[in-house]
Amino acid sequence: MSPLEPLDQSLQLDLLPETQRAIIARLWKRKLTALDYKKEASKYDTYFRYYKDECKAWADGNSAVTHSHVAEIVDRLETETHNETIDGSVALAVRLWLMLCVRAPDDESHQIGQMKIPWKGGRLDELVSKLFPSKHVLNDSVKLGKAFNALSLEKVAGIEIIWTSNLADHLRMMEDDTRVAIFHHAYFLAHHRDCETSNKFLPRDLLEETLQTLALLLPQFDRETQKWLRQQQSEWNLDPRTAKCGGLNAEQRKIENFKYWRDRLVILKQVYDESEPKTIGQWWHDRRKRVQWYTFWVAAVILVLTVVFGIIQSIEGGLQAWKAFHS
Repeated sequence: MSPLEPLDQSLQLDLLPETQRAIIARLWKRKLTALDYKKEASKYDTYFRYYKDECKAWADGNSAVTHSHVAEIVDRLETETHNETIDGSVALAVRLWLMLCVRAPDDESHQIGQMKIPWKGGRLDELVSKLFPSKHVLNDSVKLGKAFNALSLEKVAGIEIIWTSNLADHLRMMEDDTRVAIFHHAYFLAHHRDCETSNKFLPRDLLEETLQTLALLLPQFDRETQKWLRQQQSEWNLDPRTAKCGGLNAEQRKIENFKYWRDRLVILKQVYDESEPKTIGQWWHDRRKRVQWYTFWVAAVILVLTVVFGIIQSIEGGLQAWKAFHS
């Protein structure tokens, strides 16, 4: 059987296991036997959900295109450095290969809230370098404390977490700073970071730093965060590897350790610090200013007790008046 045969399947059809294995061999540079892939197949479930969604959305009017065509485009992009002419199939190949929401100039489709990356042509490596500059713009110094995590962002600051499959959207704030995107494909990041035939378009230090931001926001050994994350995984079909990125100590949490994601982390932390509780739930979870927290809840308890005792006294007064009237 020719090694390309499993890839000669239309993008519109459901992926067979042998097709998935061939895709991993070509796009991830990971060659597995049928038995080994069967053992590891669950690790790729999240990626292939994304892969199938992208393929079916694009292939509606392009039924003749196969996975083999996508793999050939990736091979060409990987080995050639000259300017690329962009069409829908080239943009699709980049999305499936690098998990970047690249779109051809005439492609108006994209998910709501997802940053569209228009590519009019040119060198792919230059486009990716512009998306992930290694030099920061903001010089603000912020402290990334142990309590600064995704659960706290949602429960304390009221910032909604949007799980994204577009690496360029990672840590991007949206909707007037009320939402933040988190790229959850941790297994994709870890594999390409550790791959011997490293992907030259996604530098190892970028992939490693992205995993470090997941360890910061989704600490593996924080019980409450992990409980919340399990609920999120069940609801949104997140990559299970996202819950196993470890954690960061005080030294590792220093903002100076981040270069690719520093500016977005600074903005996110500033929005978090400037937020004020708006609901009872946020007041309860907000321990950033402990003196203010204790003062608020002591005052709240006193107010409740005052109201309760006032009601009791009113009832007693009413009963006494009723008895006096009927005596």
